[in-house]
Amino acid sequence: MHQFQIIIRSIRKNFVYTWTNVLGLSIAFCFVFLTAIYVVHEYTFDKSFTESEKIHRLVLNNESTLESRDSHAFILANGYEETFPAMESVVRAYSNAYLSDLVRIKSDWNKAFDETDFWHVEHGFLQMFDVTLLEGSTDMFDVPGTILISESVKNKLFKNGDAVGEYLVIGNKEYSIIGVYKDFPTNASMDPRFIISLNTMKADEDYQAYFKGSGYLMFKVFVSLATGSDKNIVEQQLEDANSSEEEFFSDFQIALEPLVDYHFGDGSPVKAYRPKVDEQLMTWLIVISACLLAVAIANFGNVSLAIALGRTKEVAIQKVIGARKLHLIQNTLTQSMCLGVLAFIVGLVLIELLMPVYSQFVQRELNVQKFGLWPYLSLFMFASAIGVIAGIYPSFMISNFKVSHLFNSFNGASKPQTLVRKGLLAFQFLIAFGLISTMLFMNRQLTFMMSKEPGYDYENTIVLRSNWFQGGDESRIKTFKEKLMAMPEVLDITLSDEHPMKALDPRNLQRAGFKDGWEKVSLLEVGIDCHFFDFYNIATTFDQEIVSLFCTDSKVAMLNNTALNTLENEPIGKLLPAYYGKAKPGLIVQDGVVSDIHLNSVREAIPAMLFRPLAFSNGRTHYSIKYADGINLGKLIQTLQEMWWEEEPMEPFYLKDLEEEHSRLYSSELKMMQMTSILGLGVCIIAFAGVFAMSIFYGRERLKEVSIRKVLGAGVFQLFGLQNRVFLIVMIISFAVAIPLVWLVVDHWIAQFAYRTNQPLWLYAVSALVMVLATVLSSGWYSLKVAKVNPSEILRDS
Repeated sequence: MHQFQIIIRSIRKNFVYTWTNVLGLSIAFCFVFLTAIYVVHEYTFDKSFTESEKIHRLVLNNESTLESRDSHAFILANGYEETFPAMESVVRAYSNAYLSDLVRIKSDWNKAFDETDFWHVEHGFLQMFDVTLLEGSTDMFDVPGTILISESVKNKLFKNGDAVGEYLVIGNKEYSIIGVYKDFPTNASMDPRFIISLNTMKADEDYQAYFKGSGYLMFKVFVSLATGSDKNIVEQQLEDANSSEEEFFSDFQIALEPLVDYHFGDGSPVKAYRPKVDEQLMTWLIVISACLLAVAIANFGNVSLAIALGRTKEVAIQKVIGARKLHLIQNTLTQSMCLGVLAFIVGLVLIELLMPVYSQFVQRELNVQKFGLWPYLSLFMFASAIGVIAGIYPSFMISNFKVSHLFNSFNGASKPQTLVRKGLLAFQFLIAFGLISTMLFMNRQLTFMMSKEPGYDYENTIVLRSNWFQGGDESRIKTFKEKLMAMPEVLDITLSDEHPMKALDPRNLQRAGFKDGWEKVSLLEVGIDCHFFDFYNIATTFDQEIVSLFCTDSKVAMLNNTALNTLENEPIGKLLPAYYGKAKPGLIVQDGVVSDIHLNSVREAIPAMLFRPLAFSNGRTHYSIKYADGINLGKLIQTLQEMWWEEEPMEPFYLKDLEEEHSRLYSSELKMMQMTSILGLGVCIIAFAGVFAMSIFYGRERLKEVSIRKVLGAGVFQLFGLQNRVFLIVMIISFAVAIPLVWLVVDHWIAQFAYRTNQPLWLYAVSALVMVLATVLSSGWYSLKVAKVNPSEILRDS
């Protein structure tokens, strides 16, 4: 009890030091804890199911086109369990990720909610994915017209009332609620809010064709393999068993992808699942949180050392009355650990306050409760350990003081102690300067990148890829376009064999020729109709008469600005070598230029592009569709899907929403700008709070020296400069060390962008100026107070 009274008295006496330590460390604990929860959350994705390691997604991969799809015909998986003993269970599921529908409670018609995530599944899905019922039963699940709703949906629709036995009207269909299930884990790729039996779809005349033929590639297939099964052997068995099924596997190779690999996999994200991990953002969060913690620990150690040096008179008295060395060490370590525990408590408050904000930022529903008590226990042990480690040097330093030295040189500090303090201070300055500089360079590059226009309009645009080619399918292409234009939601359509937001592969680029300068350029060939440039609002210098030829079979071609600048010889009016021969038309390059456009992210270089009439295209026709404002996009996409399968039931439905694609391309960069700025500011606050505390310590330590200098005629500004000299010298040394490190880090990071800004030296100067001003402001108040002290009072009391 006496020990804690001493600690409380010390905290009161060193109020500024104590709370500088506690707040700095608690802020660091908060962000490190939140980042750790986020990282654990990402690395445990899809691992919360009982047999998650056994669950696989059935996918088809095309190595030549790098395409991968997980949507299949329903009949594909018929008989898998009987044919392949290694498959313990096989379930099929369907979800239209674009669809949102109006949900009403039949007994309370005025309540209507726009909902998504409707999943139609086989009964085995409930067991495979541990669907846990909170109310009701699944006995009637396979009866058409029944539905299971998640706990969150139940709380939203029925508040605290009973849901089982009630009826929901979804769109124009009525469902009986037979159960309420616990929401899927927040670290699961799937998040079904409504689960409906596939038998309900089978009983609907509108969908019966989907279950009979080998077309309608819309169902996801999940396979649970028996323990000890070799996935590669099962894949080979599937290949052998289905080698004759050309309609299923033409140009594709069947594969079983572990569900737990999806979140970090290289494949394209599946719209029906939660977003994949943002590895770049996660890496930067880890790095910045580590920097934040390092600065906080250095600050904690420095201020703890200052507190220890301030206790020299107290320690001398304790030694005189018989205090042992071990007792002094124990007291100092206990006090330091208590500060760590106090920082832990304040950190818990910050965690509870900031968890919702952090979750929204990383677009995850972070929940500490699901991990139990171990995260809090880990943080407590970590905080206690930090307190003990930070107190080791001060405790041994105090315990080794000689009483005679303490009284003879009361205000002095030994050289090792001074070096340790300055070293910790330099480390804080190095991290703070490094983060400020890196933040400025990153924001400069990202602002530059985000300011570059893609060169085309993408708002209210979706792209539907057909399986039809010019030279044989013109009639079907034209007829389907007319059907689309007849839809009231559709405002405009253009045809091409490529489209914006396309991930480019080197194999998409082809050499134009082998002489006369053509060998210097590899072209991306794009077949377009005459409306393509107007549809996407792409600038050109061509006359409308030339552009109109692209709706015919005229032998014309256009080059973009990059292509013209890459070619050594003037190409205007010349035949393209790669398009001249018996089997190829001789396309003539027209006089003019197409403005450069970024087909994908502006981090990638603009390719040299050749535009040719769609009549000479050798790629699949894409329908770029401009839709009206305010429509239900999900309904439109569902209608397009049904129209497509009326034409091509054997082909997959490929569609891209360009607005969604554009936001996805830059979401990581925007988050990085925000989080780097916020956490960088946090590091600076902690560092300069430490400077403030240390300025008080240095001021008190040099009171006698300042008083003597003032008696000898030193002015206020001279004494103010004396007080801050130590900070400025340490800061300059930190700058010298940090600048090469920042240069290397930024140079490595910026290399990923095709279009990049330079690293101007004036940004380092801005960072240095910010550091100097912040340091002067942090230490200025007490330095000025010491400079204005009355020397007679100080010298009289010494």
